Amino acid sequence: MSARAEVLRVRRWLGALLALRAIAWGIGAALLVTGILFLAGSAFIAAFALVTGAMVGAGIAWQTRWPREDWRVALWVEEQVPGLQFALVSATDPACESRWPELERSLPAIPWQPLRRGAAWRAL
Repeated sequence: MSARAEVLRVRRWLGALLALRAIAWGIGAALLVTGILFLAGSAFIAAFALVTGAMVGAGIAWQTRWPREDWRVALWVEEQVPGLQFALVSATDPACESRWPELERSLPAIPWQPLRRGAAWRAL
């Protein structure tokens, strides 16, 4: 699989993880508000908890939104794997399209699976 295809795969993976993280925070906030309001005896438990959970989830999603550009994902990978010296960013840059085969060959072995696994643990 090419480096550009792997970058796309990592971008999708991280986007899904961050969406899952936002949903989990929203559910957690809704459950917390539900418990507090239940103890207080409020009549608007479900509505208030739903609104609070949605707002917290949306806030977390906005705060941790993932870039849509491949070069930003490639730059993130290069931060995680020292020694690439911007070769991966260049390999995903459309301006360097004529040099893609050469750049692909020059890339060292990138540990894609541990990168995705580590990102999952950090995100969740």
